Amino acid sequence: VAIAPNKKTIYVVNENGDATSTGGGAVSSFAFNKLTGSLKQTSTQPSGGAHPCYVNVSNNGKWLFAGNYSSGTFSEFPLSANGTIGVAINNIRHFGSGANKDRQSAPHVHGTFLTKDNKFLLVPDLGIDKIMLYDFNAATGLLKEAKNPYIAFPGGSGPRHISFHPSQKYLYAIEEITGSVAAFRFNASTGK
Repeated sequence: VAIAPNKKTIYVVNENGDATSTGGGAVSSFAFNKLTGSLKQTSTQPSGGAHPCYVNVSNNGKWLFAGNYSSGTFSEFPLSANGTIGVAINNIRHFGSGANKDRQSAPHVHGTFLTKDNKFLLVPDLGIDKIMLYDFNAATGLLKEAKNPYIAFPGGSGPRHISFHPSQKYLYAIEEITGSVAAFRFNASTGK
């Protein structure tokens, strides 16, 4: 679940699709009435992969990102002024595998995290032992591989979710397979 910056729309993933498919998942928006607590579904779009597990909205409320675990993909969607979700403008697939053949035979995107300033999108991938980094332009929606394209983890770590320190100078990552937490110094201006 992600909440729009104006707190009028809630976004969710619909974790559909079997592990062998590339389709089936979806993202949906719901208008939220703070006075009554009611929700009304306003839009749904295919997530661009199987088993979407994470959704995130940009700070300016113009873009939505969804990570698809089983297909190792993530998608970017434009958002209208009233919060409805448009057709995906990007669907990016990761490639590779990790050291743990039982858990890492293919990519498994676990999240889509934006830096506070919306300059970078970080995408932890449990299946390839990397957090992939993408340059992001919040005004235009342009997304491209960053100059420093990834943060590598030791084989068999399985990075799953991340969190930034309030100063934005440190990044913390949960490693699902090892059960560890990794800490990194992070330069928010360069993405390194």
